[in-house]
Amino acid sequence: MALLVQVLGVLAAGAVIVVLLREAAQRPIAAPLAAGLAALAAVWGMSAFGSDAWSFARGLVDVRGDNASLPPEAIRGAGGTKFPAREDILKIVDDRIPKQDSVFLVCRDPACGGGLNVWITFRLAPRIFTEAPRAADWLLLYNASLADARLRRSDLVDPVVIADRYEIARLR
Repeated sequence: MALLVQVLGVLAAGAVIVVLLREAAQRPIAAPLAAGLAALAAVWGMSAFGSDAWSFARGLVDVRGDNASLPPEAIRGAGGTKFPAREDILKIVDDRIPKQDSVFLVCRDPACGGGLNVWITFRLAPRIFTEAPRAADWLLLYNASLADARLRRSDLVDPVVIADRYEIARLR
């Protein structure tokens, strides 16, 4: 928005300068007025546009640096890239965990750094996903182990192993 106002201001100043220069042939005062206005507009434009352009360019360089430093796991599943959601596992979880219960998700799949965990929580909605196992009714291990969850087997009630490293269980 600020850039639009700046561009419109420069265009308006340019139009005034053109009008004054056309009048300069008939009125001798118009030429110095046009030159002064042009100098004022140039100084204002360089300072206003220059400061915004620098911060905008610096922001782009910073974002590029942040993206370049991401590990490949975080890049997988981001921005239109396919990521390997195990729909066979999620279908079983969807069938077994009641929709009104809360779930603690432990996802150690490399794609979880790129958004797979967000897909899992969306896919299993309307269940509430918690940040801690103490607040959840169920545990979902998605390509993870109990050690990743910092839980013991005694913390689980009737665990169901769906596949290797994929498990659900009620929490005590």
